[in-house]
Amino acid sequence: MRGRVLELDEKPLLAAAEYEKVIAFDPAATEAHVRLGAIHCRMTVDRSNREFDFAFRRSPNSVVLWQARARCALDRSDFPSALLASTRLLELAPNDSENSFLLIDSLERAGRIGHARTLCWALIARMPNDSGAWHRLSTLYAGSERTAILREAASHVRGPDGTASRVRVERVPVPSATSTREAAPVANSLSEAMRLSTESELVAALTEADDTAVDHAARRLHLTSLRLAMFAYARGAIAFAHTESLRAYRVAPDNDNAWAIALVTAELLGKRAVLEELLGRRLPTPMQLEAEVANALKDMTARQVPQ
Repeated sequence: MRGRVLELDEKPLLAAAEYEKVIAFDPAATEAHVRLGAIHCRMTVDRSNREFDFAFRRSPNSVVLWQARARCALDRSDFPSALLASTRLLELAPNDSENSFLLIDSLERAGRIGHARTLCWALIARMPNDSGAWHRLSTLYAGSERTAILREAASHVRGPDGTASRVRVERVPVPSATSTREAAPVANSLSEAMRLSTESELVAALTEADDTAVDHAARRLHLTSLRLAMFAYARGAIAFAHTESLRAYRVAPDNDNAWAIALVTAELLGKRAVLEELLGRRLPTPMQLEAEVANALKDMTARQVPQ
């Protein structure tokens, strides 16, 4: 596509004109809409969003689309959108290390250094001889830890002549007690690192009471209403936990865990009508409660006892 050549030559306006010609000939040309969206990302935000949205309707699982969206969001410093796009991208193409790097960039710039490190370690576990992965990991550390990583990289990555890779850019002594690999939270797989990242997004969305972001993260984690309610309750998002547990209870009135979380959160929120409805339920003996739910119910009972 001539437009891509012009983009690489840093001639965005001429490239946009080429993509417009492609779209005039074939209005459904998804990649042309994606590239226009990427170009307008730096110029006209509304136009960029329209192009991306069109491409999404035509091809929601397009790797090219999600790459462009992630990069565009990073360019705008829209880190929540960058995290959503780069996480979706990695779900679609988990074996492309560039997609992992995009998510690592998004996590780092969003201030989630721990998760960025976890994902980078997971990438190295899959590709221990990849100099790019080792170099990216080194940028997430400082001081003696960074030095240790560079030294370890040199032991893994070799050039074509068998000599140590250029990833080792410093020759300084490494303290013998330093064991960066042991200290780092190493994920067993990329999917585990992605799960940790998405859980972090969910916590942030609950804190900000962003229903849309909560829904996106919960879907990616495959959480049922009850599991989402328990997750929210454990992190102090009581109102959200109440809404989700009550939804789960309405669907399955015999679910003891849904009933208990709905009851506890109704009490905390002072929802008397809901309390009366739930307390009017005929309770089975014994109840089948998970440990954390049983503890929540126990805490509620303790609050009811006069001190």
